[in-house]
Amino acid sequence: MGDENILLLDKLRGDKVGCHSCIRRSFCPAYELGTAQTDDSSCRILHHKPIHQGQHVFRAGDEFDGFYVVRSGFFKSYSVDREGESEITGFYLPGEVFGLEGIETGIHNCNVKALDTGTLCKIPFSQFSEHSASHHLMTLSLLKIMGKAISRNHKVIFSLSKMNARQRFAGFLIDIVERFQQHGFEGKDLTLRMSRADIANYLGLAVETISRLFTRFQSMGILNVDRRYLQIYDMDALHDIVNENFHDEALLDRVG
Repeated sequence: MGDENILLLDKLRGDKVGCHSCIRRSFCPAYELGTAQTDDSSCRILHHKPIHQGQHVFRAGDEFDGFYVVRSGFFKSYSVDREGESEITGFYLPGEVFGLEGIETGIHNCNVKALDTGTLCKIPFSQFSEHSASHHLMTLSLLKIMGKAISRNHKVIFSLSKMNARQRFAGFLIDIVERFQQHGFEGKDLTLRMSRADIANYLGLAVETISRLFTRFQSMGILNVDRRYLQIYDMDALHDIVNENFHDEALLDRVG
């Protein structure tokens, strides 16, 4: 079911959407947290009303009182340095978690806002301290979620520090496809809600480089892009580029 249908169901049901009735539950990392409770009536996961494009979920400096799971839509996190320059630190797709960075200090150290209209589930952090003794499964589930987030962040840091422009871009596309597939989507026909400027910022590249890479990869038959609609034709070629096993050096030299 698409995000549009999920948004419609949320409007019809209001804030009473329970974990057991959620159509995304089999792909949701927080579902185990909900089922660790006795039933939906005792589940303290909060289901938010739609958040619209450009609206912030929280800002750096806001008090941390829980973390979020994307139910529908797309979100991005970013930090702002002393000179006022923004740096995008992550994109979040349906089924993914954000806000965990606030656990250590009790305040959020980044900003998160919606890239399009979406909905969120919020897991109040207070329930872990209140129930950790009798509901240890919730704590174990949280540790799994945190471990997965840390592992993925390490992978991204390695990619950005060791790869050239074309490898970063190919790796980014692979990562997006795999994340969609992990959460029940087809994966190879995508609508990218983030702009090319956002992608460039995230990868540490110029916007012109991202535009050139889209064009070159399309000319190589790897993908087709129409505005924000993206079709991936050749995942093997993307992996070959990341691993520097692509053999058409003439094309790669023009890609950068």
